[in-house]
Amino acid sequence: GLLATLLLHVSDDEEIVKFQSKSTIQAIAPYLQSPDLTKLFSSSYFDPSRPLIYDEFLNRISKMLIASFPERINYYVMQCVDPYFKSEWVSIKASAATFVGCLLGNISKEDRNTMHLNPGRVCSSLILLLSEKSPEVRKKAAIAIAMLHTY
Repeated sequence: GLLATLLLHVSDDEEIVKFQSKSTIQAIAPYLQSPDLTKLFSSSYFDPSRPLIYDEFLNRISKMLIASFPERINYYVMQCVDPYFKSEWVSIKASAATFVGCLLGNISKEDRNTMHLNPGRVCSSLILLLSEKSPEVRKKAAIAIAMLHTY
């Protein structure tokens, strides 16, 4: 459960939290037992002192997670829905919406039935985010919903 939390905090408002989240991910990467993830997290692309294009990163990492850990995808999705869709921090709530959209949007139609997903509940939760005060959260929720157009 730690990986999803760390991935969301890579876009935290506090620079020290971003840095520490990236550093922690780099430290645990070899234990993930995924050569692709280990390679990505040890590359200069993921250097803790360098900024990331976060949405692009989430799209890229979601594809790797789907390939490496298909049995964990529902867990990652539901961890974002509850508690992170209810977070008091705008950046975390927006990141959770983006991560969910990337995860679900990148699962092939053929693989969806094997992952025990609940797209109805996820979509309902994303729709609730459309009424948030923060324009950033509303924007990210709308983009995530658009990524689910084939469900």
